[in-house]
Amino acid sequence: MSSSVQSRYANVHPNGLSRAFWLPPTGHGNGVVAQAWIPILDLDGVAAADDLLTEFARRRVAAYAAAVRGSHHGIFRIWVGSNSYGTAVDLLVQIMPGFLTRHGSAVIR
Repeated sequence: MSSSVQSRYANVHPNGLSRAFWLPPTGHGNGVVAQAWIPILDLDGVAAADDLLTEFARRRVAAYAAAVRGSHHGIFRIWVGSNSYGTAVDLLVQIMPGFLTRHGSAVIR
């Protein structure tokens, strides 16, 4: 884990575990932190994942992307901070038409 990722998760979760225990160690976040995480959707390709993380960051929604284990096709799972889940869903509804225009059928589920 790089020092920049470690510093993002320097605070400790109330149960004594670091915040990073929620997330796969091979992914990357958008710099907005959260106490707990929930998966919201899967995307095809790192470019689509990074684009979505940027959109979430603009609205201060914590987001994280990591390749799906066992996926050899570049599928990335997106997690959002659980306290921002409703905001993330609302944002997806707003941006999805333009997102699909830029990334084709990048949304897996």
